[in-house]
Amino acid sequence: MNEITVNLHIHTTYSDGTGSHQDLIQAALQTQVDAIIATDHNVRVQGLEGYYGDEERSVLLLVGEETHDRTRDPQKNHLLIFGMDETM
Repeated sequence: MNEITVNLHIHTTYSDGTGSHQDLIQAALQTQVDAIIATDHNVRVQGLEGYYGDEERSVLLLVGEETHDRTRDPQKNHLLIFGMDETM
């Protein structure tokens, strides 16, 4: 059985993360992570999904969304959504 390492929930500068999608890809390549799912708050960045790397090592980038009610204080009930074609 093959094992893969996946980060299911990570943010970019499109919400409250500190790195770009490319930064996340580079970090995943350096740390032997096989796939990452970028789940920014209330936004789905399109056109970036796919495999990145070279002949020796690659990482799969998938894009989802972490949605929540922005008007609620304090924030809670965040929901991770994958496989959609538009921002929820």
